[in-house]
Amino acid sequence: MRTFLHLFLLGYMLLVPQMPARASVSVNAAINPEVSAGNASHAPSGFPGNVVASRSGFPGSDAFINKGVGGDAASIRSGGAGGDTPVHGASSGGDAPIRIVLNNWTSQMLLSRITGRIFEKMGYKVEYPVYGADEQWGALNRGIAHVQMEVWEGTNPILFQRMIRAGGVVDAGTHDAWTREDWWYPAYVEEICPGLPDWRALNACYKLFAGEETESLGRYLAGPWEQGDRARIRALGLKFKVVELADGDALKKRLMEAVKEKKPIVLFNWTPSWVEARFEGRFVEFPDYEPECETDPAWGVNRELHHDCGNPKSGWLKKAAWSGMAEKWPCAFETLLNINFDNAMISKLALMVDVDARGLEEAADLWMENNGTLWRSWIPEPCGPAGKAGATR
Repeated sequence: MRTFLHLFLLGYMLLVPQMPARASVSVNAAINPEVSAGNASHAPSGFPGNVVASRSGFPGSDAFINKGVGGDAASIRSGGAGGDTPVHGASSGGDAPIRIVLNNWTSQMLLSRITGRIFEKMGYKVEYPVYGADEQWGALNRGIAHVQMEVWEGTNPILFQRMIRAGGVVDAGTHDAWTREDWWYPAYVEEICPGLPDWRALNACYKLFAGEETESLGRYLAGPWEQGDRARIRALGLKFKVVELADGDALKKRLMEAVKEKKPIVLFNWTPSWVEARFEGRFVEFPDYEPECETDPAWGVNRELHHDCGNPKSGWLKKAAWSGMAEKWPCAFETLLNINFDNAMISKLALMVDVDARGLEEAADLWMENNGTLWRSWIPEPCGPAGKAGATR
């Protein structure tokens, strides 16, 4: 089914001519279908990616997406660096703006803003069109948008690779950060449920996780994102019940409450996110993922049911660019290849917005101020003083 949907989306994105109009949709409308009739809800499924529902509070909600980012594409252009003297300038061809895609989760918006500020320091103009994580590929493939700072292996690999093969998108390098999404618990839970993080320990202490919604079964707190958890529970014989919460804010609230009282809790989480910057914890170690786990019942520990495994571990986090970027803005493209964030850097950035309630613009500005040596090192030497960036129209 996933393959069919991705093929359908691929064909749609390559053929539908009205994609440019998406660039002028407001951030709020692009995320909330009730704001703009006919729009899909552009939120991550599980972690940044598919079109399902917003991760409010955890990456991606209306509640904070307007902190520093608001309005349509025409009004969400470069934020804090526009008046500075360029460190490395663009030539006359730099009049055309570099358009960096904004999705609707915190880390992606922050990395996009930081990248935009770096380009501005080099003398380029920058705009930030808003796209869902699936529909963005049509815009990138046709050069309507030019840069994507977070491509998650667990969500976007099929469309990403197909667009590369189609010739409109290029792999712009891999961050040091690795990605994962799965069942997660605070570290103190191991004291009352020995055997964790091994998944088999859950059945030995499932009653500790019981809640009013689950009666005698253990409670696993999930968001409104389909993760195959119920199929996994059946296949692995777990004495647990999935309790879906409305959004990421609800997950955050439950986690905060549990940690404050040191109560047992197991819930959906992903990395990189603000959680690892705030709390020590671990993912439950289910049987290792293989693609056959989702399709072949004979694979794995249960020979009759599929989904008897965890989600992929240590997935990559890549950057993507329009294939014409290297020719049109060579110095910006070379800089993009060098930009590199790890898990700790991303989680601390997300913490500033998701927990400390800083605005996106403020968080990006603070990062630029505190990491000048690092971001300047990403700009290649040949891109030297203003006027030598080699951009073309």
